[in-house]
Amino acid sequence: MNLKVVKNPTVTIDKFDFTPPGDPIYDRKPKEAKVTVKEGVNGVGEITIKYYDSTDNLLESPPTDVGEYTVEIDVTEGTSY
Repeated sequence: MNLKVVKNPTVTIDKFDFTPPGDPIYDRKPKEAKVTVKEGVNGVGEITIKYYDSTDNLLESPPTDVGEYTVEIDVTEGTSY
């Protein structure tokens, strides 16, 4: 019998699909992005989406004002990543 140690691979951006908010019209409604794991990728943990304004301040909720925003994700450890 042989023992093989396999290190969990690093989860990388190419494992995800990003969908920007659908309607860019200013209406004071939250503009939520969607990030999902690509089909065929298994074992990724829970995804948390974070929004940052143009001065790198973390927002408490999806943006409602006109401006440029950055979307980042945190991913918890899953069964494979």
